[in-house]
Amino acid sequence: MNMCKNVLTSVITIITLLAMAELFLRLYTDDAGVKYTLEKPEGQARQALCEYDGLMGWRHMAGVQVNLPIGKVSLNARGARSRNIPYRKPAGAYRIVILGDSFAFGYGLDNHETLAYRLETLLNKDENGPAYEAVNLGVSGYGTDQEYLVLLKEGVRYSPDLVLLVFFTTNDFAEADHKRAYNCGKPLLMVEPDNTLCLTNVPPPMPRSWTNKKGDLSSKSYLYRFIKSRKLKEFSWDAMTAPSSLPLPRRCSEDAVMPSKEKRVDLLLGEMKAVCESRGARLLVIVVPWYRDFVSPVARDFVFMAHALLQRNRVAYCSLWDIIQENGLDPRDLYCSDMAYHFTPAAVDLLVKIVEDYIRGRRNHNGIYASKLQDCN
Repeated sequence: MNMCKNVLTSVITIITLLAMAELFLRLYTDDAGVKYTLEKPEGQARQALCEYDGLMGWRHMAGVQVNLPIGKVSLNARGARSRNIPYRKPAGAYRIVILGDSFAFGYGLDNHETLAYRLETLLNKDENGPAYEAVNLGVSGYGTDQEYLVLLKEGVRYSPDLVLLVFFTTNDFAEADHKRAYNCGKPLLMVEPDNTLCLTNVPPPMPRSWTNKKGDLSSKSYLYRFIKSRKLKEFSWDAMTAPSSLPLPRRCSEDAVMPSKEKRVDLLLGEMKAVCESRGARLLVIVVPWYRDFVSPVARDFVFMAHALLQRNRVAYCSLWDIIQENGLDPRDLYCSDMAYHFTPAAVDLLVKIVEDYIRGRRNHNGIYASKLQDCN
């Protein structure tokens, strides 16, 4: 009788302690759970396309094909929104790797309207030229820091000839400045005393289940996610990168400091250019202002800051701000209000012409080539 009583007391004690731990974590931890509702397009997209990643915070799932309010989306066997392209580049091929956030990914566009698809279609019309291949590694919500890590971990494996970075000025400065974005944990890059970038908050906290499967504890229990995230830290640093990838930045020391938004992006652009040059690739940045920048001066400073940093690092770029202003284009034709002011198919076709001109070395073709692009080569 006493034994049963002792067992019952122990069980009650354990349950009480677990409940107290769960309550404590709910009250005092900075949970990185997904809080998007399925009624919103961005919530549906994240639920359908993404899963947790121990380095990036989130990534695309492989092999997804789904119709969403934001468009018909197909992800290949590696989670990229482009056709299946092997890492090994065929002889004579010209490879383009696309990095960026939802603008690069193609939010609001069907597969055949995305930048990667349209680039391949236009460039391969020249039967006498090389075979052009475009790999779309853009992921909605990524900042420049995550895009840099994608370049190191995945982008260089494709042996690109051109790396195309789509830089959204409104939030790319801010997102790289935090260890959370869109209610999800993410890596954070800081600066060591020797002015080099270092990495912290890896792996990020385990978020709630992306799929909310019935019975999945990670979607319900903070304690379960806490324990699981601690186990992630047991993984070796080298295991996070494939053998053929470039090394990640080292872990931050106690002397590492938080740089300003401008300083971090400045270093990231310089590092991305150096990585591209070390692999025999060129880096081209498309500077994308927000639609409201054309009607309100609130965020325009970030557009001009991006221009200045790219010029300082001598990175080739083309700014949609310059193109739209200098050619009298109507922003309403290029940004879709029904899709959170993301690109219309007309905007993608404009970018495709810009990239084509850059690859072929043409200036002012069709009156849309920004002269500043050549100034930074």
